[in-house]
Amino acid sequence: VAATLLVAHEDVADLLGVHEGVVRGEDRTAGDAEDDIHTSVLQGTHQALGAGDRLGHSCTPFLRRGLLLLVVHPGVSASSVPDLLALAKARPGQLNYASSGNGTPYHMAGELFKSMAGVDIVHVPYRGNSAVMADLLAGRVSVMFDGPPTQLGNIRSGSVRAFAITTAERSPVLPDVPPVAETLPGYAIPFWTAIFAPANTPKEIVERIAAETKTAMQHPDVMRRNGEVGVVGIGSS
Repeated sequence: VAATLLVAHEDVADLLGVHEGVVRGEDRTAGDAEDDIHTSVLQGTHQALGAGDRLGHSCTPFLRRGLLLLVVHPGVSASSVPDLLALAKARPGQLNYASSGNGTPYHMAGELFKSMAGVDIVHVPYRGNSAVMADLLAGRVSVMFDGPPTQLGNIRSGSVRAFAITTAERSPVLPDVPPVAETLPGYAIPFWTAIFAPANTPKEIVERIAAETKTAMQHPDVMRRNGEVGVVGIGSS
């Protein structure tokens, strides 16, 4: 099956080892390609939900599920989620958290955190991850929810501190980092990535994509990379 793969996130491209011949599209969805049955889109949670009304559910092989990290600049005078919440309550509106854009899962993670904790932390949206990372590392923003592929190196170097993860259970990649739910019971922001195709894609193409995806996700190199970044490969439709 000849097909173009649109990769919505660079970390997903790295995960699958796809670089040449891949169209990267932060702002594209399967809906944009609905007249082209040979274009499939690799998308994360927020992009898929936005295009859901134009997609056939049979066209969705899931690739992986994972987590987000709550990371904090070392200059913030807190060492845990309870400390951070105490600081935010003592200084309402003075702390900020950054995201790579309004409506992204990172933004939603922050807003749920604020709502459940009853704190006033100012959201600072950016267009993409490069600018927000520069400001987080420089201390111009204090807090961020982000994925492990971006942040694990920063955590290990001490450039940021990991306070929590957004899944209900601890991760083997960061076993000492507690879930947010240990402080805010019921808090959970799981993250998943899937491949979507236009709703009119023929069944045989969908089945071929699903089969090839499952094979790829079972490859030892992909499984190793999944484990390194704290995600679980699925490869099912």
